[in-house]
Amino acid sequence: MDPELMLFQRSNSLEGDAWVLGVRYGLPEGNENLRVDVRSRIWCSYRKNFRAIGGTQLTSDSGWGCTLRCGQMLLAHALICKHLGRDWRWHPNLKDPIYTEVLKKFLDLRDSEYSIQMIALQGEDFGRTVGQWFGPNNVAHAIRKLAARDLWSELAVHVAMDMLIVVDDIKQLCRRPHQTAISVDITMATGETIPVDEDLVPCAAEVLRSHSLGTHQGRGDQASNRHVASGGGGLCHTQPHRSRSRAGSEDQTPGHSVPRLASILLPRSNDDNFRSLLLFVPLRLGQDKFNMEYATALKASLTLPQSVGFIGGKPRHALYIIGYHDDYLFYLDPHVTQPTVQPSEDGFIADDSYHCAEPQRMRLSELDPSVALGFFCKDEADFDDLVIRLREQVLSKMTYMFELAITRPPFMDPPGSPGVVLKKEPFQMVDTMIDDECCEADSYVMVDIPK
Repeated sequence: MDPELMLFQRSNSLEGDAWVLGVRYGLPEGNENLRVDVRSRIWCSYRKNFRAIGGTQLTSDSGWGCTLRCGQMLLAHALICKHLGRDWRWHPNLKDPIYTEVLKKFLDLRDSEYSIQMIALQGEDFGRTVGQWFGPNNVAHAIRKLAARDLWSELAVHVAMDMLIVVDDIKQLCRRPHQTAISVDITMATGETIPVDEDLVPCAAEVLRSHSLGTHQGRGDQASNRHVASGGGGLCHTQPHRSRSRAGSEDQTPGHSVPRLASILLPRSNDDNFRSLLLFVPLRLGQDKFNMEYATALKASLTLPQSVGFIGGKPRHALYIIGYHDDYLFYLDPHVTQPTVQPSEDGFIADDSYHCAEPQRMRLSELDPSVALGFFCKDEADFDDLVIRLREQVLSKMTYMFELAITRPPFMDPPGSPGVVLKKEPFQMVDTMIDDECCEADSYVMVDIPK
């Protein structure tokens, strides 16, 4: 094994501060706590011997699914934070029904919300067929569409395009009720029962309409008309306060005062009506290679308590970046092919293969310029805090990394719809094959990692 990858094989191998998903560890004293933290993250790697996806013969994602697996890992961490908290820790033989429910969503089964099958099928909307390589931005949009049907988590997913985070867009999204899925159970010729969406089965639609079922719609509050560039001007009147800690954080940067919003960026809603948020920020930080001028700001993004890491890696070699130490990035590597895990009849999942003993690392200078940053906000106050931290702790180090705006600038197109029409495998009902050919197209710019 490369010595650079053997982080904690030798005692006292690293010294100084290391950061993992918003938590600081002093090394070497914090070595074991860091390892336990990393081992508690859900590790999604290549799998083999799962059921062939759609009309393909693919029973493994080895060689093409690494970016999809990184997206799964980032999303899984966000769901763990939402349902169990950042300080939750895994251990072998753990019996936690909430953790099991999260893990089930990522199994390689067609009816798992975030399975490799479901994510891969969403690629048709942006020109990717099953088995083709995805870029970080592609995966973010696929997750956005799938999350709209996750009624248990009710997670709002926003992809900030054009290097611009629009606070108004995000707040309106989070204040809308979660899209309600309309589905019925269809028994296939094989005897397998599958939940099928209304748009796939006309007769099911008639049954549902006869019972007056519909989708929830909502409208967000209006915002004040203010636009703020990332590098200058204040977002609002602020006052200093002590850095807010989150569960699981050992200690934040000493002496750093993060201002709290005095009158908030937009009218504050009842937090009970504000859905938790997963924010993706796709960026290209250089041309053919990573521009080291972004290094300090990128590392700072991993210190924020809302950080869920980012999808990045080396050219055409995606990795889930979870932290850093000095000029090295910590990551979880999906490029390990393991057998598909099937739940037992009583629902037990042998989950040891979903947890990695320790992180690996790479030099920051080796990073491919195409990345997708991820941030999770539990509620509106957490999002407001993130906006301030991004401006004060990240953009202060690199003004043009991306921009923050209160409202959508007039020259930009209106935000797209939530996009809840999903690509699924064809279902067989009696002797009829039902194909879904009415999927909506996303309007966005793809950012692909170059060869």
